[in-house]
Amino acid sequence: MSKVALVPKFEIKPGRMDEFMAIILEQAKNSLEKEPGCLHFDVLRRDEEPGKVLLYEIYTDEAAVKAHREYPHYLEFRKAIADLIAGSVVELWTLDND
Repeated sequence: MSKVALVPKFEIKPGRMDEFMAIILEQAKNSLEKEPGCLHFDVLRRDEEPGKVLLYEIYTDEAAVKAHREYPHYLEFRKAIADLIAGSVVELWTLDND
């Protein structure tokens, strides 16, 4: 099985970035500590797009991504950010350099 990268991109509502960052950094920590299938979790921002946040997450396989979306901390995270984001796009990529 190939490792997979989950790449969500969030557009954060104006004035809500600090709230979002506190929540997403806790989510990254929880995913790495509580999910055996989560191998890597980066939270990225760019000066050119101050209202956007990109996540780069690596999982052992697609089953680990599915499990990720069922953990209680993930479900709580989704509820917590619902009013903070204006939109999101999620892509799933296969890693070829395993």
